[in-house]
Amino acid sequence: MTRFGTLIGTADKGAALFHCAACADDSVAGIFLASPTLPGAVIITGFLGDTFNWTVRDRDAFDALCLIVAQDDADPILLRRYHWLFAPFFCVPCEVNYCTRHWSPEPIHDAGGYDHTLGTCPRGHRQKVHGWSDDRE
Repeated sequence: MTRFGTLIGTADKGAALFHCAACADDSVAGIFLASPTLPGAVIITGFLGDTFNWTVRDRDAFDALCLIVAQDDADPILLRRYHWLFAPFFCVPCEVNYCTRHWSPEPIHDAGGYDHTLGTCPRGHRQKVHGWSDDRE
């Protein structure tokens, strides 16, 4: 299974579907949506059983993200260059995508409550797969 996403819909919608490298049934690891009609709106869905909405305030960065996902071989490495949150399903050391079922998620709490979620991929790599902070992993 390739790490590259598949264009869904039309190129002007900026949507890419990423498949899980571990699933035999072509399961979805995640879907990245960026809509030029809603400036700055980025939606990640199909991962960790939730939909995440982000706003990209830098118009040039948003336009670049739209261009990445508007290709039929959207690269999650390029998405992660902007922020890890734009491809949380992508395992950096493995260089492939995994669906929620294949990440072993572990919620991390601090004194204030929930902080972030670490995931362990099928090959044992750990990385942040969800979080509210704006750190760069």
